[in-house]
Parts: sequence; C-alpha cells; structure tokens
Amino acid sequence: GQSGGLGLGQSGGLGLGQSGGGLGLGQSGGLGLGQSGGGLGLGQSGGGLGLGQSGGLGLGQSGGLGAGTSGGLGLGQKGLGLGQSGGGLGLGGNANLKVGTGTQLGGNTAGMFGTGLGGLGASNQLNQYAFEQQMAVANVIPVVFRDERDQVIKEFNQIQACWGTGKGLLNARGQFVEFGNDFNRFKCVTYSRLPTAKDEDGLVGLHLNKSEKEAEAAWGNLRPVLQSLVGQAFEIGIEGFRSLPDSNSELIIYFIQLATLKKVSANDAYKFLLNHQKNKLEPQGIVAVYPKLGIEESLLKSYLDSPPMGFTQMYWEQVKEQNPDPTRLIPVPIVGFGQLLQRMKQQQEESKIQLTRLQLIGQEISDLDRKHALTVTKISQARRKLKELNTRVLKLMVAQEVHRKTGYSLFEEEELLRVGLDSIQSELKDPANYRGRLNELMSQVRLQSQSLVSRPSRHLSLDAAVLEEYKQVIKEQQKGISHLVNIIKEDSEDLSTLQEELLKNNS
Repeated sequence: GQSGGLGLGQSGGLGLGQSGGGLGLGQSGGLGLGQSGGGLGLGQSGGGLGLGQSGGLGLGQSGGLGAGTSGGLGLGQKGLGLGQSGGGLGLGGNANLKVGTGTQLGGNTAGMFGTGLGGLGASNQLNQYAFEQQMAVANVIPVVFRDERDQVIKEFNQIQACWGTGKGLLNARGQFVEFGNDFNRFKCVTYSRLPTAKDEDGLVGLHLNKSEKEAEAAWGNLRPVLQSLVGQAFEIGIEGFRSLPDSNSELIIYFIQLATLKKVSANDAYKFLLNHQKNKLEPQGIVAVYPKLGIEESLLKSYLDSPPMGFTQMYWEQVKEQNPDPTRLIPVPIVGFGQLLQRMKQQQEESKIQLTRLQLIGQEISDLDRKHALTVTKISQARRKLKELNTRVLKLMVAQEVHRKTGYSLFEEEELLRVGLDSIQSELKDPANYRGRLNELMSQVRLQSQSLVSRPSRHLSLDAAVLEEYKQVIKEQQKGISHLVNIIKEDSEDLSTLQEELLKNNS
C-alpha cells in the first residue's frame, strides 16, 4: 500500500508503496523501494541495486551502481560515479568497472585525488567497492537460472554469509564471491591484556614455525645469522621463548649498542630485521617479525570509540562498561569459529605457561622450606654451642680469678658478700622461716588432697564458680611453692660453690 509494509507491486515480486521503506520490488520486477524510502532496492526498468530520490546505494534506470541527487557512492549509466552534490572517491561518466576473473579499473576523469585515475591507481578502494557489490549481488539478486531456483541460491548464499564461510554464486558464468566475517552472526567479545612494553625497551618478537624446544635448540644456529646482520658493534640479548599454538613459538630479543651501552629502539630494530626477513630470516624458520610495543593513547581511544564491523554502538558501550579492568584489559572481538579456535589454542598455551610457572614456584617453595628447616636446625645447634662456650668461658674466668687471688685474704666487699650469703643460708635452714612455712604448706596440700578423696560424693557438689576459685588458689599456691623451691636450690648451689672456693683459698 501507500504507507509501506511488505507487499507485491503491479507486475509481481516483492514491493513497497510510495512512502515505505525496507525491501521490495517495483513495477517491473526485481527489488525496489518507493520515492522516499531507504534501503536496498531496484528502479523501474531493470536489475541491480538502487534507491529512490533520497540517495544511498543504488542503481539507476539502466543498471549499474548509482546514487540520486544527494550523493553517496554509486554508478551512473555506465560506470562508477557520484551524484551532483556527493563527495568522495569516484570515477566520471567514462569510467568502467569489470569484475570477472580479474578486476580492471580505468577512466579519464579525476576523483577526489585531483588527477586522473589510470590503471590501478585506486585499486585497493575500488576493489573493496567491487567486493561489496559482489557480496550484495550474491545475497540479494544472484542471476543464474533466471527462475525460482535463483531464490534458493540467494537464500543459501545468505546462510553462508551468516556463518562466514563458503562461496556465493553470482551468475551463470560461474563467478562467485568468497564469504568472510563481514556478515558472520557467530561473534562475541573477549578481553586481552594490554601490552606494556615501550619503544626504548627495544623488544622485538620473532615468530618461528618451530616448537619452543626446537627453537631453543636452534638458537645456536640463529644467533650467528643475526650477529652477521647487525655486525660487531651490537650485542644480541634474549628476553625468552614462548610457546604458540600449532607447534609454533615466539622468540623475544633486543640489541645493545656497545659504544653507548643502550638498547636499540624497538621500531628501529623491527625495521632493520624486516629488510632482511625474506632472504636471511625465513630460511631460519622465522615467519614474522614485529615490535613488542604498547598501544598509544590516541590509537586506543580511536579503537574504543568506534565499534568493530558487525557490532552496534550500544553493544560496544556495554562491552566497555563490563571491562573488569580498563587500565589493563582491552575488548577484542572474535568473529567466526576460526578466530574462536585460535583464541582457544592461545588460551591453552597460556594456561600451559602459567601451569609450568606455578610448578616452578612450587618447587622453589619446597626448596626454601627445606633450606629453612636446615637453617633452624643449625641455629639451634649454634645456640647450644654458644651456651656451652659461655659455660666454659665462665669456668675459665673463675679458675683464673681463683688462681690470681690465691694466698690473698678476702676483700671487704667479698667479706660482706660472704656474710650476706651466710645469713641467707641460715634463714633458709631456720625451721621457723621459709623451710617451716614450706613444710606447713605441703602438709595443708596433702591434707586437702586426702580430705577430697575421703569425703563422700555428696560433699563434692560445689558451685562451679567456687570450684574455679579453689582451683585458682591452689594453682597460685603451687606456683609459689615451686618458686620457693627453686630459690632454695639456687641458693644452696651458690652456698656450696662459695664454700668450696673458700676452702680452696684457705688451703
């Protein structure tokens, strides 16, 4: 109808009305939109892709890729061009674009570069546009049998495009387009660690088509080759090896200038090795050379501000918000099962590296524990030996002092000390003092013990608080008794020692 929706035009096919939008067919077949619509469609008289007056990507009346009055990328009647007010890259009226087994570009009218585009002057961008045209034809209007079988081919091409693999048939001549990840529906986002290396660190990565063990064994042959390239003015340092998926490995190296003892910057080292990669490095199994650098702030901001192809701005913003550590991690899109498989292999290799490192750390901890136990044992032996040496030194000092003062009478201080010790010994031996009190306490303890044993069970039912108080009192008494006993023993030993020394001196 007039206001849009999906329907059929006058002459069959799929179509929309004057003010609608979406996918549809015009009056004479094919795909098309009305005057003010937008999207993908065909004009009145033929095939191809086109839009109405308000622009976008489309075809005019006579086929080809073109745009209306308001610009965009497109073809006029015979080639690739732009409308009246459009801008961008394009060819004029005499341009031609032929996509067959190869792509030929030519023309005599200038685009935005100021001079004419001849030969392959803009081949990269125009090849991209040609590829996009092929993708659109394969997904929307493949013309192979010119009957209902083309619809089946179109739907099969769309399925292949959604899973990101396969070949889409274009026409009866057997031309096809290989589908990549542009329309792949199987995609997700993961987070990878941001590199932190700087240019002045001078680290360069060498990708070898050998396993880590093979690369370590081949380093003896690779080092002379690298040394011959840089000469004797530089020394080659190695940061380490790292295992990569598919039995590959990575070698990280750096160069030191002997004159200044400074590292060569990573970019300079990378450019130097890149010039010799084909002739000197590839025969050694090096398939790629790259600098190990961090990402500049401007490039990182530009990357995060623009969502990758196939991801909406809203989803990309959500991905950035869910980043667990924005200062260390960066979101990385994974499109298709091939990239997912590669990511899984990288994760497995990284897990092996981490597991190996954990095993090494565990071994180091075991070694440290064993060394710690040996050190503790040695410290105990040293302390015991120190006590023995202290005792021996004390005995030697006593013997030396006794020998030195042999024949001399006691000094006044020594006499006072002897008198004091005698008084202490007499007090300890006095039954009315400490010894008597100790005997009395021991008797009370024995009596209490016997009374507790001999009493009937009914007399032992004490309150818990009272029982705890009794226990505390007995415990304190026991401590006091033990302390007094120790004092008596120490004093007795001191008195015995003094008596012996006095006897020796008198003799």
